[in-house]
Formats: sequence, structure tokens, C-alpha cells
Amino acid sequence: MARPRKLLSLVEIAQETGISYATLRTYAWKHGDEIPAEGTGRNRRYPREAVPIFARLRRESRPGRKPRTESPLAEPASHDDEESAPLIREVTAKLEGIERELGAIRDHLGSIAKSLEVLVSGPKVEPSPLEAPREKEAAPPPAAREAEGPGDAAERDEPAGQRRLHTLPKVWGRRGRRPE
Repeated sequence: MARPRKLLSLVEIAQETGISYATLRTYAWKHGDEIPAEGTGRNRRYPREAVPIFARLRRESRPGRKPRTESPLAEPASHDDEESAPLIREVTAKLEGIERELGAIRDHLGSIAKSLEVLVSGPKVEPSPLEAPREKEAAPPPAAREAEGPGDAAERDEPAGQRRLHTLPKVWGRRGRRPE
């Protein structure tokens, strides 16, 4: 009788090789065609022959995170490449313009911060009469209220434009008055 093959999960391979599970998963995804496997999804298992392949992929890859890509402007332009010189000058000019605008924005934000500090720390100033909130108008005498028409007292005490429409009967006409 044939002996069943021992298949390994990525967790078992990680414990055996010392390579992190996330790295093994990345290798399995990127190099799936080179690595023998059986099953799909969570049931994917790898034969013992796959362990040396994972180890080789780890040796071939650089340890740690990938380095940041360098800007083409970081290295000085060689004078041999005459085609790229105008492009580099244009990009450099745009960068200088952006840096100037950024400096102006920083200065403006600094002045705003200073004015806010002055406003917060300064003495409280009374609002001018033009900006003072409007006081409620005096309520008309009871005889005048009856002439206005029916409605509750709270409705009449509210400022103009704030009347409560849900208290007005639907048979009333425009502006809450009964149709004539």
C-alpha cells in the first residue's frame, strides 16, 4: 500500500523555515507557477518539495522593505544627455514655483494663527448696536390679538417667518387667514 504524502500548510512551512507567514503567502501568490501545491484557498497545501523553493525565493529576495525610489532630480544631470536637459530645467522651475507658493501659504497661515491668538487672548468687546440681536417685539393688546384671527399664543410670540404650520388648519388660506 502506498504511503500518503505529507502536505504542509504555510503556517507549518513558516515554523520550519523561519520565514514569516505573510512573506510565504506573498511568494505563493507571486510565484505560484513555480511552487507545487494542491487544493485551493484555505485548503491549499504544499508538498515537502516546496520548502526548498520557498527558501530559495527568500535567499533571492532582499531582506526588509523595498527602498524608496530616488527622484530623477536627485542626481545631477549629465551634460551628455542633451534631450533631457530642457525637461529637467522645466521640472526644476516648477518645483521652485511650488516651493515659493508653499512658503507664501505658510506665512499666511502664520499670520492667521497670530490674529487668532490675539482674538482669543484680547479683552471681550461688546457687539455694536448694528450687530446686537433683535429683541422680541411687544405683543399686541388682547383686542388686537382677536382681530388677527385664531391661533395659539406661542405662535404669535415667535418671530416672523417662524410660525408653526402644523398648528394651522388646512382650510385656512394664505398667511394663516380664513378665506373670505
